Formats: sequence, structure tokens, C-alpha cells
Amino acid sequence: MTRHDDFVITCINQAVVDKAMAAARSMIVRTTQRLQAVITVPEDDRGRDPVRRALVDAFKVAPGLLSGTQVRAIKTNFELLAQAVKRARALCVSAADPECARSGEIGHCAYAHVGADGSPTCYLCPSFFHETPTHQARHIVHELAHARLGVGHRGGLFASFEHCPDLRLRSFDDAIFNAYAYDAFADCVSSLP
Repeated sequence: MTRHDDFVITCINQAVVDKAMAAARSMIVRTTQRLQAVITVPEDDRGRDPVRRALVDAFKVAPGLLSGTQVRAIKTNFELLAQAVKRARALCVSAADPECARSGEIGHCAYAHVGADGSPTCYLCPSFFHETPTHQARHIVHELAHARLGVGHRGGLFASFEHCPDLRLRSFDDAIFNAYAYDAFADCVSSLP
């Protein structure tokens, strides 16, 4: 078993880390606040506001009666993320960390685990510092979804850092258990005017 603390190093730019953590916190808080007004997603597409449209695009919320239950589940998860991001910490790790060496569609720029005290720790790989500030914040939201909500990449791995994308997930059940849905949704909803 890998001891991640064995790979912890001094961050090359702590200001970037602090800014990314603050941006992720803001993204989650704004999203949580904007979700408060949503109860359901109506059947009529023309009446859908941007938050409801993002619920359908990112989380595959089914318009109509079922949407109320699905919206409540998403709200609950974002409330849990809002609590987690307040206690989260970020540590930088060297490229020798086995988690940084893994590759997928986008590779690993960061990963997270829940510490013994219940607080999530985001481990930032060197490649994290080559991302844009928005993508850095999204990586943190994504990793917090893994650590706090215990979600994986259900429905398949994919990389989508487009703004307000219609994610390639087939169902709400896939999306609610896919960390990409959380970072995409938070990015989209938190940046609405």
C-alpha cells in the first residue's frame, strides 16, 4: 500500500494552490446557493432556466415528476461538498508518486483521500501547475467528489473541460456517481451571471 505522505514535497507555488482552493470553494458555494431555488425541472424545455438546463446536461435529470427526487440528491451532495471544501487541505506531491504516474484520458493532475480526521486531502501532482486556473479549481472539485461523496467514474471515463458541456453520460444514475459531473456542473452554474 502506498503511503502518499512519503511523496509530499514543498509546493512550487503555494499562491497558485491557495488560489485554486479558494476558487474551488467559491465554485461549490455559489453552486450550492443557486441550487437552493430549484425544486424540479419542468417538462417544458422552453421554460428551463440555465441552472435547470445544467442539471439536465450534466446530471441527466429527467424533467417532470422524477426530477424532484433527483434535484434533492444533487443538492444534498453539493451541501456535503460545501462542508468538505471548508476542511479540505492541499498538499503537493512529487512526480514519483504512483498516483501521479497513472494515466487515463486526462491523466492525474490531482487525487484525494479522506484523512484520519475525516477531512479530505487533495494531493496535487506537478502537472496540476500546468493547468489553467479554472481547470485547477475543477480538479479540486472533482477530487473532493471522489473523497467526500465516494463517487467514481460511473458511466465511463471521459475528459470534458468545456464550459457547460452536455456530458456523455447516459443516465442520472451514471452522472450522480461520476466525479466529472460535479466539476462540470459547478463550473457551469457558478459562472452564471
